Amino acid sequence: MKPIASSDSNYGIVIDAGSSGSRIHVYQWANPEKTQKKLLHKNKGGEEYNRQSKGELAMLPEIIHKKDWNKKTSPGISSFGYKYEGKTSKKELKKFAEDLWENHLEDLVEFAEKIIPDKNDQLNTPIFLLATAGMRLLKPKDQTKILNTSCHLLKKKTHFKIPECENHVDVINGDTEGLYGWLALNYLLDQFNGNSQSEKQRNSFGFMDMGGASTQIAFLPSEKESIRHFDDLYKINLRTLDGKDLASDIFVSSWLGFGANEARRRHFENLKKQQKPQLLNPDDYDFEIEMVITKNALKACTLY
Repeated sequence: MKPIASSDSNYGIVIDAGSSGSRIHVYQWANPEKTQKKLLHKNKGGEEYNRQSKGELAMLPEIIHKKDWNKKTSPGISSFGYKYEGKTSKKELKKFAEDLWENHLEDLVEFAEKIIPDKNDQLNTPIFLLATAGMRLLKPKDQTKILNTSCHLLKKKTHFKIPECENHVDVINGDTEGLYGWLALNYLLDQFNGNSQSEKQRNSFGFMDMGGASTQIAFLPSEKESIRHFDDLYKINLRTLDGKDLASDIFVSSWLGFGANEARRRHFENLKKQQKPQLLNPDDYDFEIEMVITKNALKACTLY
């Protein structure tokens, strides 16, 4: 993992706090204004875009995310809600904060600091902690405790930029999670650059994500269906380097409790409750389930 040298680039950090673990991702992109100037063709007749520059300026900024610019820690951040549920004394809250930092956030932050070592760059680098379905399953008061403590720790122990806690450390709903997934998929597959509106509708990819605790689906409907279901769609606006908007109306649906881990847990709970002829009283028996998932098994279940 090679650290980034101090430069004119912009950086951003996202902690994806899922139900089974938190993953930190570091992103880098060129300053849009400086990119525009580089692509601008100057001549005696004034400033005009040459053909190549016009095409490049009609694209979205390039976001760099190298393969080794991410790190995962387990278990999920929601586990601290269950671990410290109902504990509200000053001593217990202090222990909670220490545990959350030392056994969850600290490794992630130190990893990001190694990639962006320059303190000035860190001060201008926003960091976001966005929790998903695992946190949505917690009671609101336990969610709030984790979010407030996480933001306080990130502001106190790091140099990264967090102007407002509510905009940087939050539990996102299932629809927002689906929208982010759709955006990421189509950006990585280069579906936003050089496409007209009709081409985008034909060529964009639908997105389905089965996480640990929820499942999301998101796609761009046909023009006919978009008109019929206009009130059910989310409008997304992306801005290209030349300042133009790329608008998309996306349908999203999310099902909390239908992620892989939650579905498996409910399945085993149902098996446990079933009356078996060979058991006189199933309630007298304890069931212990242990699941082992290998990386190869996960790869076999991934669709591209």
